[in-house]
Amino acid sequence: AQAGDRGGAAGRGQPASGAAKTFKCTSCLAEFAEVKAHREHFKTDWHRLNLKRKVEGLKPVTEEEYAMDPSLLMEECTDIHEYCK
Repeated sequence: AQAGDRGGAAGRGQPASGAAKTFKCTSCLAEFAEVKAHREHFKTDWHRLNLKRKVEGLKPVTEEEYAMDPSLLMEECTDIHEYCK
């Protein structure tokens, strides 16, 4: 093996030992089994809200919390920067 080569399937971007590959949104702390669902997630209002909350230093909301009443959660973002609006 060469220097820096991890070897095995994991070195080629494949999950090691047959583990299922997941895709994660670090803003929402959500995981997706398929890349298509992961990409579609970035277009959701839930994701946009969590991006704004991240800028404000607030913890992300779960999808269930967002489904209850997104307007209440948005009120927590009191000083959102102009570029986030």
